[in-house]
Amino acid sequence: MDTWIRGGLVVTAKGSFRAEIGIEAGRIAQVSSHQKGSAAQVLDAEGKWILPGIIDAHTHMELPLEKAVSADDFTNGTIAAACGGVTTIIDFSLHRQGASLEACLRDRRRAADGRVAVDYGLHAEIIDIGQGILDGIPRLVQKGVTSFKLFLAYRRDGRMVDDGAMYAVLKRVGQAGGLVLVHAENGPLLEHLTDQLLKQGKIAPVFHARSRPNQVEEEAIRRAIAISHFARGNLYIVHLTTRQGLRAVQNAHSDGVAVWAETCPQYLLLDEGAYLGSEGRDFIATPPLRSRKDQEALWRGLAQGTISVISTDHCPFTREQKRQGGESFAQVPSGLPGVETSLPLIFSQGVASDRLTANQLVAAMSTNPAKIFGLYPTKGSLEVGSDADVVIFDPEAEFVISAETLHTNTDFSPYQGLAGRGVVQLTMLRGLIIAQNGQFCGPSGYGKFLHRRKFEPDGCQLWPTG
Repeated sequence: MDTWIRGGLVVTAKGSFRAEIGIEAGRIAQVSSHQKGSAAQVLDAEGKWILPGIIDAHTHMELPLEKAVSADDFTNGTIAAACGGVTTIIDFSLHRQGASLEACLRDRRRAADGRVAVDYGLHAEIIDIGQGILDGIPRLVQKGVTSFKLFLAYRRDGRMVDDGAMYAVLKRVGQAGGLVLVHAENGPLLEHLTDQLLKQGKIAPVFHARSRPNQVEEEAIRRAIAISHFARGNLYIVHLTTRQGLRAVQNAHSDGVAVWAETCPQYLLLDEGAYLGSEGRDFIATPPLRSRKDQEALWRGLAQGTISVISTDHCPFTREQKRQGGESFAQVPSGLPGVETSLPLIFSQGVASDRLTANQLVAAMSTNPAKIFGLYPTKGSLEVGSDADVVIFDPEAEFVISAETLHTNTDFSPYQGLAGRGVVQLTMLRGLIIAQNGQFCGPSGYGKFLHRRKFEPDGCQLWPTG
């Protein structure tokens, strides 16, 4: 045996139990009540939890926007991920007008391969369906890219698809064995509301939230669900933020419609009051932060299983980048950091605060994304034969969030000064320790591209519910 992890509480989506974890050749080789045989390395996890590596299924490393590129590249962004217990990210292959999906995939892989500190997969963005784009979908599925992203907003940036294109993609992706991710905001409506606010001189950060009220998300989610059902597609709503949107997903589940949803730490922990402070523009993300009523609804949705996944939508910018566009909220690069802080924050504000169980946390942050995105049981599991992606987590250690100690390239954290308990002590990727005690100690290029399996809705039995 290469490594034994001894004395810890193994926490999985299905249950928690004391066990010794044996690792050999990068995989889980034994899960037993006592150590069997010797090992070159023995890790003491007494008093700690042993978790499967966290899967962040929604990140934006090196994301080019019109006036800025997100501050974390594939190297330092995945180092930050590793320090936060994240062993797999799923980023995006960025679609360009007139380019094939295969060409965009090759470009994105060139940017990431050999530079990532954790394993990674890619979702493929689709911004138009001309020039054989639909025919390229099955070819990408064969290449291990089995999820595709559509925007129902950002028309002026050339990224929004209309309802006909959404229907065509949902149908073709479903036939090919894939899943469609939808950014659900009513683009024309939010553009109108934004234009009206700007004409009235209402440019402060709080008007970012006013330009995108709850109904902008709710309508788009309901429309996407209806069209997906008609197309016999498989639908995944990214960054769900509102109680109305949650209700739409609940109703779809009651009607037997195939729809899954994620939310993000910022929508669980922060509210729109952040926009009223002197640093309000630092908190601008899309969708915007919502009310405390929405927060509590999202926590309930997680506990009940309506929301299956917690991902971060990690898309950081520096304070300087946030101020490049002037005073108007509409010119601020939209996005927040989160990949390094998500596990401690969700444990502290969720498990330690009795909103979630430890098993629900593992389900939402590891096992469910592994199952939904074609990685289970290689990822998201501590079963014999799974990759030895392991987090040793101290549920009693205390933390205070500080941008100065984080590994992201931003100079601020939206959670600055927030105190809690629950600290990542060690992160292991395929049997190799890559982070320990808050410091990265692995090779930055150890991560590899993951060839994901086709989406299987009938076999996608998720765990959470309370």
